[in-house]
Amino acid sequence: MIRLLGLLSVLLTMAPLIGIAALIVFPPQDPFGGAPPSLSTLVAQTGLTKLFFNSMMVSVLSAVFATVFGGWLAWVEHRSKYAGKKWLIALSLILLATPSYILAATLASRLNGLTFLPFQFEGLFAAIVCLTLVCVPYGQLTISSALARVSASEEQAAIMLGASSVEAFQVAIWPQIKDAVALSFFISF
Repeated sequence: MIRLLGLLSVLLTMAPLIGIAALIVFPPQDPFGGAPPSLSTLVAQTGLTKLFFNSMMVSVLSAVFATVFGGWLAWVEHRSKYAGKKWLIALSLILLATPSYILAATLASRLNGLTFLPFQFEGLFAAIVCLTLVCVPYGQLTISSALARVSASEEQAAIMLGASSVEAFQVAIWPQIKDAVALSFFISF
């Protein structure tokens, strides 16, 4: 049953691509009797390659930044003690309730009104910033759940045996959280 549901979710995810492939193989007839344009003509006219490149750039950069910032917030949540820690965690997760288009419109209206900024908050930069902010909680929650299962004593033992903090992280922590980091990236992507 689980495999069937997994297969169903993959098929539903791939449905738009299957539809596009079907339209390429079986192009629809023009209701006005004109000749259908070729795929290469459509790609050249619409600038599809530039749109694809920009979309991939926004997706990859926002996913990387969201994973890094979400991982940092998860690390601070599990490895630091300071006053107001619960408030920081709660405030960072509030973005889960904010749609990205509302955040983008709010940031654009507020930041574009500032005269001391040397740029306008628009375009690819604005999309990357807004999508990063909206996706940070996904990374934070995913990596935080993995860090909750990791004992800090393993890291401390590696440091006591002479490893640097980076080496201790690579040996004791990273193997246990790398799947969560990858999942965080793909969720944000």
